[in-house]
Amino acid sequence: MLDHKSTFDGTFHELCIEQAIPLTLLQFVAMLEHGADIKSHNPTATTATTSFHGTSVFVFQHPTKEDKGEECGQLKFGEKKVKTVPELPDSFTNVRPAFFTKKKPSPPQSGVTHPDTSLLRPQLAMEYEWLEKVTVTDGPVDVTWSAHHASQKRGKPFEVSITSLLPLLRDQAHSVATVKHVMDKIKEIVAFLNPGQVPVIAADQPIYAVAKQVQWHWPEIYGEDKFVIMFGGLHIEMAALKSIGTLLQDSGWTGALVRQG
Repeated sequence: MLDHKSTFDGTFHELCIEQAIPLTLLQFVAMLEHGADIKSHNPTATTATTSFHGTSVFVFQHPTKEDKGEECGQLKFGEKKVKTVPELPDSFTNVRPAFFTKKKPSPPQSGVTHPDTSLLRPQLAMEYEWLEKVTVTDGPVDVTWSAHHASQKRGKPFEVSITSLLPLLRDQAHSVATVKHVMDKIKEIVAFLNPGQVPVIAADQPIYAVAKQVQWHWPEIYGEDKFVIMFGGLHIEMAALKSIGTLLQDSGWTGALVRQG
């Protein structure tokens, strides 16, 4: 990795690639539903030495036993071999200009629905099960929280997700126009594959912030009842860790651990 610090030619050593991506990060990437991300690519050169920010969109279908999803297969341009690839339709490549008429679109003051707390009951039941197991009057507790949950059988049969990568867009991912355009395309894809479903979009934190502002600025088209915008797996993990740190701050837990050695 250090050999590439001053003269990076676009490649890494194999050992660097294996050590650079944590396994937990790869596992969280699998959580994405539909996602807009930032990619680096130079459209003006065949051997790029510089880059600009473009946009990539992944679409995921999660099949079930009842609904196997729809796999479109490999894209073909005809029976004969061609030397040039046909251009994409303008409806996909052309990003129409868009901007906020307000400096900071504010969230809606009413109409916000609270999540169903009954979804947490199975998880709470597992926590109470561990508490009952470790409730003793005397003697050491030999069943830790992590060992209890590790012993639970949670693996359920599942179908392999169907993944598609849409053609890259040359526009910057964090602009209002690009986020709005991506939301339109995802809505069209979801309506084609599963009519009536509300699209679920996962994005990095900067793009998530823009997407939420798009929802607040155009609630009739992109309102929170028409799109579900969520963090990607990495930023969900980061937010969870920050929450844990906030709970432990000034709680005395750190001092107790230090005194115990």
